[in-house]
Amino acid sequence: MGLAAQLRASKAIDEVANGRSIRAASKLHQVERTYLRRRIEGIQTREEYNKSRQKVTDVLEDRLAKWIVTQGQLGYAPPHARFRLYAQRLLINSGCPERLGKRWVLRFLRRHQEIRTLRARAIDYRRLNGATEATCTVLFDRLALPEIRKIHFRNRYNADEFGVMEGMGENFLVLDWYFTTSSNGWTNTDIGLKWLREVFIPHTKPANPREWRLLIIDGHNSHTTEEFMWTCLINKIYIVFLPLHLSHAWQPLDVGVFATLKRRFRYWFRERCYGRASEATDKTDFLWALAKAWKEVMGVLRYIKSGFRATGMWPVDRDRALKSKYVKKNEDAGNRPAAESFIIPQQPDFLSPIALMGFNTPKSSRDLKVFEKALIKADPAFGKATARLLFRKVGKALDLCNSELTALENHNSQLASALEKARPKKLRKVEADPNQEFVRLKNVR
Repeated sequence: MGLAAQLRASKAIDEVANGRSIRAASKLHQVERTYLRRRIEGIQTREEYNKSRQKVTDVLEDRLAKWIVTQGQLGYAPPHARFRLYAQRLLINSGCPERLGKRWVLRFLRRHQEIRTLRARAIDYRRLNGATEATCTVLFDRLALPEIRKIHFRNRYNADEFGVMEGMGENFLVLDWYFTTSSNGWTNTDIGLKWLREVFIPHTKPANPREWRLLIIDGHNSHTTEEFMWTCLINKIYIVFLPLHLSHAWQPLDVGVFATLKRRFRYWFRERCYGRASEATDKTDFLWALAKAWKEVMGVLRYIKSGFRATGMWPVDRDRALKSKYVKKNEDAGNRPAAESFIIPQQPDFLSPIALMGFNTPKSSRDLKVFEKALIKADPAFGKATARLLFRKVGKALDLCNSELTALENHNSQLASALEKARPKKLRKVEADPNQEFVRLKNVR
């Protein structure tokens, strides 16, 4: 019911209190008679009844809405998944062990019209201007060379590196992996050359030794050494280097396989941690989530094909590559939207602070709800509007305390996790075979 209808209903209730009949008051103020009678008798409206069934109370939702708006003004509004996790922690600290539904965030947004969802993606500033029509022309002119056009699709490969951070799962070993390390944790020229000689060349050797292979890689310094390029030449491997800062747009692995792998890894990571009161994670969580995502994605051929197709690498399609959302178009300054045309979210108007009550606050808002129902059952007078208002005030105080407690626990959990990770841990050294360049994961125990 809108605000105008609620005001008319309040005036009609006042008319009935002054002696006018319900029929006359409902007709005078254009309020449905049944609704007016139920309001006078103290029967809850449908909206009030549904609020009592909500897992997250109105006060907690208002606090969450205020937090979202504040984060948006700071330039980092939370995504749906992170917001759902934060709300779940609030619910746990309020004494409710139930899980929020998958569509709870959408229903929350419908209840809070002042919040809107924007589709965004974090991107490095150098990549923002990296993919242009000019660089696309340079790249696809290389792919259009006669020697490159003769190479079959089965002999076209893409290689790239990506990183994942520690976060979820049970210990597992992938026996087909090759494992090695560097002093700083990043790849280098030696690792790149070993990978080329011992992994890529043996595993991609064509059935016909006369056929050439194509390797699409970025311009990392480990790929541009003289030894690396000479090894490719003597093994009939053409190299196409992607221009700088555009692998996010035209790197088949980034667009297809890795994008899906990271998305599924984040999903399983959230599922592993969902419902925890603490954000602390360990290596078992990380491995569990990575194993789940790896099993779902890396064995599926369509993700590999979709990466080549979406980037225009195969079938070779220059127009398809230019349709990428990351390609910077040549726009005139007059066609660009003005800054004033963008909608900026406004600070919502929240409930004003409630006056302090003169009694001790219960430990749990759910205890208060049980106590309220018991009082109403013992004496129906406690079900009147004044008594319900009193319980709502006390419940709000409880929810505010739980919200502050959750924020403090969240901060303390992050500090404790950072402190635990900063402590040095002793690891057993793996003895490497001097006859082998790589340490196989099956030998790591």
